[in-house]
Amino acid sequence: MSKCLKPALAFLDVDISDISREADTFDVKYYLLYYYYGGIIYATFRNFERSLFFLTSAISVTGIAISEIVVEAYKKYILVSLLVHGKVGLPPKQNANYLSRCIRPLSVAYTELASAYSEDNAEDLEKTFMKYHHVYERDTNVGLVKQVMASMVKVKIQKLTKTFMTLSFGDMATRVNLAAGEAEAESIILQMVMCFLICVLVYKLRFCFFLSDRR
Repeated sequence: MSKCLKPALAFLDVDISDISREADTFDVKYYLLYYYYGGIIYATFRNFERSLFFLTSAISVTGIAISEIVVEAYKKYILVSLLVHGKVGLPPKQNANYLSRCIRPLSVAYTELASAYSEDNAEDLEKTFMKYHHVYERDTNVGLVKQVMASMVKVKIQKLTKTFMTLSFGDMATRVNLAAGEAEAESIILQMVMCFLICVLVYKLRFCFFLSDRR
């Protein structure tokens, strides 16, 4: 795929409400490729909500035969779902059986990653990553997988904001298993604040006071 992706956004940002069936020669392959590549492009620009919409559209097409495009789209759908929602949502109803019966068995490396993620177990997540690294590399999904792994820490911190009103960087680093300790915790907190993921007041004594209003 070309690295010059930005021009494609002008076309992808326009929602499609109809498909040309000129001479009745429409091939579903082009529909699948449009939404598959669109999902990849949006993920590249970190517009994960839009990426998830495109990938969901790609896996919504059912069929008798197994589509390689749907298989690859489903793998990315799992990863992007974790980045957007912190979990893998229910598949489209119209082809849930097709995905479960034909596609999921071909995506074990990704379903196991999602399972480790859902259990909030960073150690199991790392083990799964190492176990299937060759698969993620073959599928050119290593970058997305690493983003998923990094997002687990942010999800854990978000959960802490619902449990504690104040917390030191040291305690936070311990609770979310940060190897670099306080410095890493502070860096992640600042990133999350800049992305409007949490709202905090930081005191000189290196304590955070969590606020509920993120605006």
